[in-house]
Amino acid sequence: MKLINYNENNYDLTVCNVSGFKTSTIDFVFNVPKTDDDITNILFLKELLLLSSKKYPTFRSIGTELEKLYNADYTISINKKANAFNLIISLNFINDEYTEEGNSDKVIKFLFELINNPNFTNGRLNKKIFNSIIKRMNDILLKTEENPNSVAAYNFINHLDPKSFFATKIVGDKKRINSLTNQSVVDYYNNFFNRASVKIFAVGEFNPDHLNDIIKNNNQFKTNPFIKAQLAPLNISNNIPKKIIDQDNFEQSILLTCISINNADAFESLTVGAVFNMIFGKGSLTDKLSINLREKNSLCYSIQCELYYYLQDYLISAGINKNDFNKAVQLIKQSLTEMQEGKFSDDDVKNAIKQILFSHKLINDSIYSICNSLESESIHNRLSEEVIVEKISKVTKEDIVNYANKLQIVTNYMLAEGNHAKERN
Repeated sequence: MKLINYNENNYDLTVCNVSGFKTSTIDFVFNVPKTDDDITNILFLKELLLLSSKKYPTFRSIGTELEKLYNADYTISINKKANAFNLIISLNFINDEYTEEGNSDKVIKFLFELINNPNFTNGRLNKKIFNSIIKRMNDILLKTEENPNSVAAYNFINHLDPKSFFATKIVGDKKRINSLTNQSVVDYYNNFFNRASVKIFAVGEFNPDHLNDIIKNNNQFKTNPFIKAQLAPLNISNNIPKKIIDQDNFEQSILLTCISINNADAFESLTVGAVFNMIFGKGSLTDKLSINLREKNSLCYSIQCELYYYLQDYLISAGINKNDFNKAVQLIKQSLTEMQEGKFSDDDVKNAIKQILFSHKLINDSIYSICNSLESESIHNRLSEEVIVEKISKVTKEDIVNYANKLQIVTNYMLAEGNHAKERN
């Protein structure tokens, strides 16, 4: 894949021309420094850009226009890091070869219509749209508060480190949502695009110079420094209880275990750590956690261990019966001890490496995966695919045992089904 980079005064554009796909994708990544007030306001901005603009005043009119553009797809996501927020606007559309000449240009201009011309009249947002977005935000918050996995994860991080950026709900909170005013959201819109820096990633079939010209002629971006994501390990008290239990009115209990990484750098976690976790608990039916808790003891339907890269911690999650909490905790500890003692085979290592390398190879089979890979290196401050793959292919059993001995279970948490109560020991 050949990359062509344009470093303009007020945006950076990376074009990756790949053939063999019928569609292309473009991600506009708007980056702003993190402030306490940002999350609720960015959520409102996200909904506003999805629902309405001056030319397309209703969600229906936006949908109708996307249909005319051969069912182009337009999505927005928010990425929260310790030092910055990213608002990512993604376009996906069928290549001109299969539609009509100039369709991709129309899709890009459609996006700029939404960004550059919000549905403001005399500096105010339509009252009906404002109220509709507030309702949508409250509905999203309510759904999150009714999801035991979301509640458990939020509670757990607050127990571990209430000042962590992960301790802030990505969906905001009710008080802040309902404190938004028509004037405040208009002011935030104007402020956001004045202080945001922009990186743009295009993957598919493009005339790079032509694409850059379209963006240059339509953008109203400002020149601001882009803030790359930084590692932000949890500040966990040495006195945190080894077991924490909260109760709530859910039908199933959620078990979460935090495993800290000591004296290992981020590169080791992404490479040796990836092979370790494939054997230990990535979520297959044959990893240690699944065998010990699911297959041998039927304590859960599924159990999975994920690396939270920016926190430099692993988080194990499983749905269990609250009466099985102590047994599940003991088996998780046993599984980690087996990894630290090297109780796994060379074939386990070879198969894990093979699976991981295959998943990296699959990146080139999707324009979305290619785009995400480019963003990981440029925006999220991650290593390149080439470097990661080279290191993973050389990981040995000794590397994994050494890495496993840098891991330590910090605490085990359960959000238990039942009435509200708390337990510490």
